[in-house]
Amino acid sequence: MYSGKARSDSRWELYAWFFMRFAGVFLLLTGAINLIYINLAAKLNPGVQYRWVFFPVHGVGISNNRFVALYGFLIVAFALTHGMNGWREVMDEYTQSPGWRLFWRSLIFVLWAAMLIMAFIISFGLF
Repeated sequence: MYSGKARSDSRWELYAWFFMRFAGVFLLLTGAINLIYINLAAKLNPGVQYRWVFFPVHGVGISNNRFVALYGFLIVAFALTHGMNGWREVMDEYTQSPGWRLFWRSLIFVLWAAMLIMAFIISFGLF
């Protein structure tokens, strides 16, 4: 499908493409590792386990562990960056005007940065 955008000679799109594949595999592996770890560490029921996969810092009794906080933040950061990069790719495909493209990219960046800061604050309990 022709998107109307000019091809760029930069490697940015190639790196973004590789990042999407790497982040997808990383997220699948960290979800599996979280399920295995919580089974070994806390012996929780399945409902709490699935909640812990997506919010590993709170409600398990090990939330004061900085390694767990960092691990949870990295999962959220990869997921957020993966999702925002996907949104950027879809928006680039369907937006023809350079002005609108700049607007949407700026909005995506501001939302990504704000959510990343919120994830950091929540993960490390700074609020």
